[in-house]
Amino acid sequence: MKSRPCFRGTEADPARAHTIVAALVLLWCWGSALLVMLNDIDFFSPHDLFDTAHPHHEHIVVALGIGGLVASGVIFLWGRRVPLPAV
Repeated sequence: MKSRPCFRGTEADPARAHTIVAALVLLWCWGSALLVMLNDIDFFSPHDLFDTAHPHHEHIVVALGIGGLVASGVIFLWGRRVPLPAV
């Protein structure tokens, strides 16, 4: 008598796993940006955003927002790439 696994399933789809990881990275970055924005005492202002003489919370918020989009896009596209045929 051969033993069988307790459950039947298929292998995980790597493209789907990368999509989930990309969504989690984006959620983490945008959630962190929201927390930084809420932590700002004088609230988010465009004047502070374009003031490059001193660092402000606004710079961190924009970096997390754009960085989250770029990072999740790279992860998503990396999971969707076509594997090269074996030679």
